[in-house]
Amino acid sequence: QAPLIEKRLWRRAMGRSGRGIHAWSSAAVLLAACALVVLSLSSVFLGQGAASSSIRLPDGGVVVVEAMDFARPPTLRGGADPAQGWRAAGNAYRGQNYHEAERLLALLGEEGPQGADALLYRGICQLRMGEYEEARGLLSRARQRARSEDLPEGAAAWFEGVSQLALGHLSEARRALEASRDAGGIYASRAADLLDRL
Repeated sequence: QAPLIEKRLWRRAMGRSGRGIHAWSSAAVLLAACALVVLSLSSVFLGQGAASSSIRLPDGGVVVVEAMDFARPPTLRGGADPAQGWRAAGNAYRGQNYHEAERLLALLGEEGPQGADALLYRGICQLRMGEYEEARGLLSRARQRARSEDLPEGAAAWFEGVSQLALGHLSEARRALEASRDAGGIYASRAADLLDRL
């Protein structure tokens, strides 16, 4: 009779806790599904074109790709206000709407005083959207333009190096990162650290 009582007690305990466990597990599944929906919507509506912001390195590590602050081009600072298009592109960029920012910057063109900066920011937009080949081309042109106008090229070289890494072009990445390191500026130490890891 003792085993029968144990069986009944076990069934009752499992029946009650089983329903409780079932309710909790259903709530957990529902909560996880809601979290996935929120994350998906936030990447669509908040990121609006932002892709993964990290790139895997050959050593298994990761380099985080952070967007550079959007500022008025150096050639326009202290001068007249930039065109409405530049301000609109800046607003889209700061809002992480990289697709729209890149489109607006492309409309500004490569000529004129903001050309090197427009190429740089377009390249960063493409990089943030995961379009590494397009980013590499734009950033390479931004570096050439900066050199031809005697502007700093450290930032463009850094982002070009990262895009080359994403494409698996290690020797090209090293050359761009060395240029960023040697140019000085805000990306020099990052470039030096990354070169040590390659």
